[in-house]
Amino acid sequence: MAKLTKTKIKKAIPDSGGVISLIAERCGVTWHTVDKFIKKNEDIGLLYQAELESVLDLGESRLYEAVDRCEPWAVSLLLKTKAKSRGYVEKQEVDTNGKVKITVVNNLEN
Repeated sequence: MAKLTKTKIKKAIPDSGGVISLIAERCGVTWHTVDKFIKKNEDIGLLYQAELESVLDLGESRLYEAVDRCEPWAVSLLLKTKAKSRGYVEKQEVDTNGKVKITVVNNLEN
């Protein structure tokens, strides 16, 4: 098994989509070796996180393209995920910051 270096992993991360097994294959090491390396080295972790974010950006741009084409699933997904403040939610979200008082009433007969 090859030794993992910063140079190798820096070359392997771009265009990997953040898929650790692909990065590991490119470096000739195991998945666990890459995972530990990313967690141990802050600069590599930032590079890896940037790759993950680029994939999310790509997905988001494809979603907007589908909205432009008036695809109902895309419009619905966009509203559910980006327009919550306008009431487009499937379930009620409750912010419980602070104190919460709970009262339990036992109506069962012994």
